[in-house]
Amino acid sequence: MQRIQWSTDGVPEREQFAVWRDEWQVPFGIRPEREGPAAAPFKGTVVTRRVGPAVHTRARSDAHTAVRGRAEIARRVWDAYVLYREAGGGAWFDRGGREFVAEAGDLTISDPNLPYATRAQEGFAFDFWVLPRAEIDRHLPAGGPPLSLHLAGRDPLGDVLGSYMDALARQLDALPGPAAEPMLDNLCRLVAITAGAAAPRAVEGGREAVRAARLERARRHVERHLAEPGLTAAGVAAAAGVSVRQLHLLFEPTGESFARYLQRRRLEEARAALADPAGTGRTVAEIAFAWGFADLTTFYRAFRRAYGAAPGELRPARRLRPPPDSP
Repeated sequence: MQRIQWSTDGVPEREQFAVWRDEWQVPFGIRPEREGPAAAPFKGTVVTRRVGPAVHTRARSDAHTAVRGRAEIARRVWDAYVLYREAGGGAWFDRGGREFVAEAGDLTISDPNLPYATRAQEGFAFDFWVLPRAEIDRHLPAGGPPLSLHLAGRDPLGDVLGSYMDALARQLDALPGPAAEPMLDNLCRLVAITAGAAAPRAVEGGREAVRAARLERARRHVERHLAEPGLTAAGVAAAAGVSVRQLHLLFEPTGESFARYLQRRRLEEARAALADPAGTGRTVAEIAFAWGFADLTTFYRAFRRAYGAAPGELRPARRLRPPPDSP
C-alpha cells in the first residue's frame, strides 16, 4: 500500500494557501477560493493511501470554497466515483443547483464529472474514497443516471455504508495485500446497494459487506456504552438494526460470542485502569464497577481466567512517603 502525507506545515505563511492550491487541489481538478487575503496563514493536511486501483484520503484544512466547474472538469476528467464522509462541523454543497449541508457523519456518493461547489465555514474535515467507475458500474444496471446522493449519517443505509467505510479505513495500514481486493469489492457493492439502483448480483454478493458493516455498528455501540452495567444484547441489537438472534450470528464467524466480546473489552479496560499508577487511589471494586461489572465475584473469576492473576496482583506498588525530617 502506498501512503503519502502532505501538509502546509513548514511552508512560509504567505505561501501556504498558494501551495495548498497548486500542490493539492489544482492537480485534482479543483479550484480553491478564499475570502480575505490570499497571503494569510492557511493550515491544511492530507493523508492519502492507495489500495490497488482505489484511493483513500483524509483531509483537514482551514475554511475556503472548493469549486469544480466545467472548466476544471474539462482539464481533469475522473474515471471514478467519490464516496465522501463529513467529519467536521458541516459543509455546504451545491451540486447542479441542488443545495444541501452535509453534517458530521453524513455521506455523499457522487460522479466527480458533474459540476459542484462546496464550502466549510469552520474548516474542512472529511474522509473520502476515490473508487474506480468500472468497479461500481458493474454492480449497477446499464444505462442508469449518474450517481449523486446525500445520506444522513443516521439513515439506516448511510449508517451501514459509513460503518464499513470507517472500519476499512482504520484497518488499511495493517490490511494484508490479498485481502484488499475483496474488501474493496464489498465497498463498491455497498455503494451500489445504498444508491438504490443495484443489480441483483450486487445485492447477492454484498451480503458479506452488509454483515461486516452491521458487526462494526454493533461494536461501535458497545464501545460507546462499555461502562454501562445495563448494556445488553437486546440494546446492542436494536442499535445495530438487527434482532438479538442476528446479533449473535454476526459475532459467530469471529470466533468470539457477543457475551465474550463484551466481557473481554471490559476486562481490558479494567486491567488498564488497575495498571495505571495514577489510579492507585481507587479500589479494585471501584474500577470493576466503573467498567460495567455488576458483580465483584464474577469480575474476579473472569479476570483470573483471562490474565492468570488476581486484579490486585497487577496493581503498581504504592510508593511510601519518606519519613519527615527529624527536628
